[in-house]
Amino acid sequence: MNGSMFVSQEEVTAETLNAEALEAVTITETDEDGESRETVLHDAVCDGILHWPEGWLFNLREPSAEEQQRKAMQEKITMLEDCLLEMSEAVYA
Repeated sequence: MNGSMFVSQEEVTAETLNAEALEAVTITETDEDGESRETVLHDAVCDGILHWPEGWLFNLREPSAEEQQRKAMQEKITMLEDCLLEMSEAVYA
């Protein structure tokens, strides 16, 4: 880990970092003295993935309050759209 950038020797893709995988990400860092520290990110966001000779470099962060509000609003809109679709199917069936 370097800031919010991570390096993986294993291939990292957008499919690897899907919404389910990013619900709760535990990051374990080990310093030169062998001391470990864990950090947990909730509903993490990946801002990008780069393939370098050293491995796959990617960025993870927790969403801002505004991003969380937008996500909640979009979920409500999707739910309402589904309800309207069901109602219109019932009416026109």
